[in-house]
Amino acid sequence: MIMAVRSKVPEYMISDKVVRIKEMPKNSNGKIDRKYLIKNFKSYVK
Repeated sequence: MIMAVRSKVPEYMISDKVVRIKEMPKNSNGKIDRKYLIKNFKSYVK
């Protein structure tokens, strides 16, 4: 996956870490639940 991204975007735009999740969490409105992501994947963020 990283190799495909490297061929399309500049190096400075590629993250050091990639976290795979099966499905994006959604809130009751059907939008991506950013608060859930921040709370549960905080250890991956610098």
